[in-house]
Order: sequence, then structure tokens, then C-alpha cells
Amino acid sequence: MKIHLKYEHTPELAYDFANHYWKSKRLLKLIFAAIVVVLLVQLIITFVKDGGGEEALKILMPIGMILVIWLWLIPASLKKQIQRADKQSKLGTSREMIFDEEEILIKTANSESTFSYQGLLHYGASEQSYFLYIGTNQAMTIPKSAFSPGEEEAFRELLLRKEIPFL
Repeated sequence: MKIHLKYEHTPELAYDFANHYWKSKRLLKLIFAAIVVVLLVQLIITFVKDGGGEEALKILMPIGMILVIWLWLIPASLKKQIQRADKQSKLGTSREMIFDEEEILIKTANSESTFSYQGLLHYGASEQSYFLYIGTNQAMTIPKSAFSPGEEEAFRELLLRKEIPFL
């Protein structure tokens, strides 16, 4: 059974992948969390030892900076980069992907190519999309809205048969 998908590749899809990729980096999250924990411990020690508000502010500032970077600056810069790249793209936004047992056929306005399942490292998903990873930080993004009823399950079963791990 072939799974035939047609969709528009929008900047929102690219941003969904960027967010998924960024949030999947456990080591980075652990580092940020460890810094915040150390700063909070230092804050508690400062209050118990001195009760000083000025010293507490010196500790709260880095926590605030980390939160601003994590929650606003990184997502905003990702969105800006994606919008800039979208304006420069010559592929167009129309995408067509056909999955069969042997290969994946990918069509854009200017190109057509086939892709082997052996080239997929793994796949992931967000609430809106599937990501077929072809590199550690590169993936083909497919919106879940492109699937007809029943196709999404058939897609996951096909990837399972091809032994593409879900991460």
C-alpha cells in the first residue's frame, strides 16, 4: 500500500522541527537545570546566612537571564532564522511524498528524488508533525494534518517494518 501525502511546507513546520530538536537535547537541558539548581542553593544559603536582599539579587539575576534565554531568546532567534531561510528558498512550498515498501519519493516544485529507508536514522514526532531524521540535526518534516484517516497508522507501521526507531 502506498501512502501519498501532499502538503505545504511552511515556516511553521520548520519552526516545529527546530523546537522539537532544541527540546530533545537532554544534555543541554541538564546543564541549564544544574546551573539553576546551584544558583537556587546559593540563594538559600545567602538568605539563611545573611538575610541580605542585595546578595540575593546577585543570584536571582543569572537565574532570570537563563530563563529569558531559554524561554524567549532561543525560540525568537530560531523563528527569525527560519523566516529568513524561507524567503531565500527556491524549492517552493509545495511538497509531495509517496511512501511505498521500497523507497520514499519526494517531489517539490523544482525537483523529484527518491530516498531509501536505510538513509533514515530514526523518527520523532511533535503534536503537529513527524520528523524523519536523515542526520543528527536534519529531518524531513511531515505535518500530521497531511494524513488521511488511517494513513497515519499505516505510516507508523511501515516505519516499524523498516526498523526505523522512534526517538
